[in-house]
Amino acid sequence: MSINILDMVKSQIGGQIAGQIAGKFGVNEQTAKAGIDALLPTILGGLVSKVSSPGGTETLDRTLDEGDYDGGMLDNLGDIFSGNSGDELANKGGGVVSMIFGDKAAVLGPIIAKLTGMKSDSVMSMLAMLAPLVMSYLGKAKSSAGMDANGLASMLMSQKDSIASAMPPGVSDAMGLGLLPQSKPAATPAPAPAPQAAEGGGGGLAKILIPLVILGAVGYGCYKYIFAGIRPPGEQGNLIIEQDPNGANDGGYGPEEGSAPAAATPAEATPATTAATPEFDVTKMPAMFKSLGSTFEEITDVESAKAAMPKLETMDKQLDAASSSLAAVPELVRGPIIKTLQDNMPAVESAIEKALAIPGVGDVLKPIVDSMMSKIKPLLGDAS
Repeated sequence: MSINILDMVKSQIGGQIAGQIAGKFGVNEQTAKAGIDALLPTILGGLVSKVSSPGGTETLDRTLDEGDYDGGMLDNLGDIFSGNSGDELANKGGGVVSMIFGDKAAVLGPIIAKLTGMKSDSVMSMLAMLAPLVMSYLGKAKSSAGMDANGLASMLMSQKDSIASAMPPGVSDAMGLGLLPQSKPAATPAPAPAPQAAEGGGGGLAKILIPLVILGAVGYGCYKYIFAGIRPPGEQGNLIIEQDPNGANDGGYGPEEGSAPAAATPAEATPATTAATPEFDVTKMPAMFKSLGSTFEEITDVESAKAAMPKLETMDKQLDAASSSLAAVPELVRGPIIKTLQDNMPAVESAIEKALAIPGVGDVLKPIVDSMMSKIKPLLGDAS
């Protein structure tokens, strides 16, 4: 019988803490359970994406070691949220959330809040509390089964389909998780030489997980064979929201490693390759706005304004692609992203005004500023 790691995490964590979370956030237990059911697969999905990225396996392993995630906190779930313990757990989890999701975490709260009926800030606090518990479970599974970092990555990769099917609608697309990644885990997955350790320890978890690790390594090879050609060669920068004809939701951003854009002639081009505006990873838009504000803040005179022009011109072109891509994603994804951009916009406008007030700088920057603002204002006006 196959093992479902999400079910195992839920059985060990979810059922014991729903009541505590309900009390802490002032919601009923059913709502708290809905939040847990949405966030646990989201965390695991983020970890699948993490170990699929360069250096991700090593980062996860280092975080497990440095955070002492050995499963100890799972032995005390009965009062883990009592007193200041919940706040301490959330503080510890903030670093874990950042490690897993980076700056894309900001869009999670509004999406899951809309699905569960919880407040967005409560969702983010719950995310920070649950993340260390998931890490503690993984640390315990890793040590009990005698797995190394690669074995743990293989175990997570082998579960990607069941995790993806349990993730809330819109989350995978909004986060750019790409749960059918084209890249392999950063370190080549291989089962740890741990059967002897498992036999000696006699732990039930080890006996269950070691076959899973081996199956994960074999499954990963099959995965590479089956899914090697899902992303059509030459399509770059795609954020694919809907299922493709093969049933795979890519969700990736950027070209497949080793691929080159096809130099199609007009006669050979298809409608998909003749689009005037390239697609843009909309989850990068909040970071782009922050970078825009920082660029204007660094302008102190005419010379620094001229030096900033190439970067600003690139951003101006990106806004064209960003606008069309944002319009194409579901409202559940689009709304939270636009809200984040609206929150960041006052700081961007302030930086622009200060830069333009510097003698001589307005003559250099006014045309590019006008062009960018003509794209930004309609984009932000689309918020629902």
